[in-house]
Amino acid sequence: MITHIVGARPQFIKLLPFYRALAAKGVEQKVLHSGQHWEPAMSEVFFADFGLQADHILDWSIDMTSNQSNMEQVLAQWRPQTVVVYGDTYSTLCGARAASSLSLNLAHVEAGLRSFNSNMPEEACRVETDHLADWHFAPSETAMQHLRAEGLDRGAGQTINTGDIMADGLMAMPDVKPDARSILVTLHRNTNVDDKAMRESILSTIHDLASPDKEGYQVAWPLHPRLRKAMGRDPSEDYPHIQWLPPLSHADMIQAIQRAEVVLTDSGGVQKEAYFLKRHCVVLRTETEWKELIASGCSTLLPPMAEDLYYPMRAAVKARCESLFPPIYGDGKAAEYMANALVHEGGLVKPRTLTLAHANPSNLHHHVSRLFHVITGWRLDWSETGMAWSDSGQLDVALEDASWMQCVDEGPTPFVASSAPDYLASILWAALRREEWGSESLDEHGRYQAVHSVMAQRGWLSTAICHRWAGALMQDHQLVGHRQMMAQPTVIIDVDHLRAFDGYPLSHHLLTLWRDLLKGKWTRLYARLLQDKDPFDAHDHLAMLQLSYPSIRWQAFAWVGPERNDHDHGLPGDRPLAKEALRLLHRIMPSMGIHPSYHGTDVMAESALLAQSLGHLPLRQRRHYLKMSLPDAYEDLPHGMAYQDWSMSYANSPGYRSGMGLPYPWLRQDGTLGHVVVPSVAMDQHVKGRDAASIARWLHALEADAMASGHPLVIASHWRFFGPNPAWADADCLPYLEWVKGMKQWMKERA
Repeated sequence: MITHIVGARPQFIKLLPFYRALAAKGVEQKVLHSGQHWEPAMSEVFFADFGLQADHILDWSIDMTSNQSNMEQVLAQWRPQTVVVYGDTYSTLCGARAASSLSLNLAHVEAGLRSFNSNMPEEACRVETDHLADWHFAPSETAMQHLRAEGLDRGAGQTINTGDIMADGLMAMPDVKPDARSILVTLHRNTNVDDKAMRESILSTIHDLASPDKEGYQVAWPLHPRLRKAMGRDPSEDYPHIQWLPPLSHADMIQAIQRAEVVLTDSGGVQKEAYFLKRHCVVLRTETEWKELIASGCSTLLPPMAEDLYYPMRAAVKARCESLFPPIYGDGKAAEYMANALVHEGGLVKPRTLTLAHANPSNLHHHVSRLFHVITGWRLDWSETGMAWSDSGQLDVALEDASWMQCVDEGPTPFVASSAPDYLASILWAALRREEWGSESLDEHGRYQAVHSVMAQRGWLSTAICHRWAGALMQDHQLVGHRQMMAQPTVIIDVDHLRAFDGYPLSHHLLTLWRDLLKGKWTRLYARLLQDKDPFDAHDHLAMLQLSYPSIRWQAFAWVGPERNDHDHGLPGDRPLAKEALRLLHRIMPSMGIHPSYHGTDVMAESALLAQSLGHLPLRQRRHYLKMSLPDAYEDLPHGMAYQDWSMSYANSPGYRSGMGLPYPWLRQDGTLGHVVVPSVAMDQHVKGRDAASIARWLHALEADAMASGHPLVIASHWRFFGPNPAWADADCLPYLEWVKGMKQWMKERA
């Protein structure tokens, strides 16, 4: 039996075609309604419209733990083999957690979407749900790339580009001529509705568009209960030029989109429906998880503002799509592909699972299961009747125990049992970098040195050794890998020295100009006074590289430290030019994260400063090496501040510091899961002084090894090295010009 968990209108729409596709295969199904958006106007009308009824309706609570518990009680009674969750609401997340806690198989429809906006609760919901899911039904190749890059590829048949299920049926609908100068509006997101100033700005602007004295558009607006509650009164009293409608059935909403010339919405689902029905859409958000819609030119992002919204909105509404709405979300058979993934020859499919023997698995057993899942795509379960394995007993020992630091065995792994490798304890030891905890083998800066590492001494740094150990365990149990094409390589850009000269206060310019004159730094004076572009301004160069090499993934990290010390020399992020430059960079690298100050202790304050430029808190961080003393560096990281940390590798030595090549969850000392760690293997300073050709060969070799181990290559560099003439401003940049040439040669040769 399969249970579908839904709770919001878009989920009902996605449920119907999947339910029918499974029913055609004779699958027993039940529908659990979370109660999140339950009221006759928004739920009953849709179930009646589709001819479906929920088998059970829960009472929704503001307490997520209560919602999860209520779902667990129902699922424990029904005992479905597979649970299906949809999209990115709190119903999605609670359902995923409930299924996981009961060890039920989990499928996620619309997996892999990312907006990189931490202000949106949907982002946290979709990320955690993807981590818990056994099947990922991704709507696009972009979503597939996100899953691969985050180490969430479960393999062929389980992580699938099915296309968008909302396209099923809509793509075949005939074209309908819209009413002239007509706009359909939907609005429901908390950022647009709950803030009074923002809400009234949007309402008054759209009302002006409808006013006969101004634009005179015909504006139809189905009123969402959330907006109605926030307004507190009949909207027609304050906004009479708008045609206010009650919540519409899905069929009526489709007809309303077809009648409209333009759709204005903050809904993810309506964005896609507008595209499938070939209507230009204006999206009232700072970003969208549906990146392909914006790239198509048929959807326009319009960040809502509390003031001066009229002219940008008028321009966006008047814009038109010049493309022919190509099929960017599949062929309209998503439900069929999903059903085929879950049902084979009349029976329900089980996810690929290895079950090993252990009567009472500890938290460490469960965490190494997560790591094994990341590396191989196979689930690792525990049972008294499971298969025998080489168990040294180390996973039964508390992580704080000194035995985790010893690792004295000279075999192929740090831990053994009866002379046989204990691959799982070894994977956990490496991934948590247990040898570094409390170590006194530090350099003058307080950094743990690779020369003291057991990983380095045993030759394990040169490859993602945990992947080799996991592969050996699979061979022992005659398992076959099913991983698909790897994600593209990633180049990290540390934006620490944003500008050499531009953007600093006048006092700074005068002092540094006088210093350069006294020291006879004529090249710097020439670059400062006679060059049109700042020597460190790499924006145009990096934008060109992105366009030229789309198979390369780029990830920027911005230093915004408001205070300086001996190691922080960049343009502070509170300067006006810095804010504008970071906003421009954010447009080409929307997943931009934070590069905290060298000695900064208040990462939250610096994240808030960066948020002033990005419009949202960063979800990714990359700490300086001095901040990486373990386990304290990760224990001090607040829960929920950043869901990824990209601080891996050694300052002076390349290699896989954790033995991992894919992103993996960090286990905090209290037994809870922390952020996700994203390993990088090398950076520019590791090849300082080498020529471009040898650097290109080195990068090819690194990528070949990464592909052989089943993970993408991740390397790091610095923003200023890609500037027009960085060495003119700083002679220390000169040795790295060969690095930039070598990187470009590598990218060109692999294209």
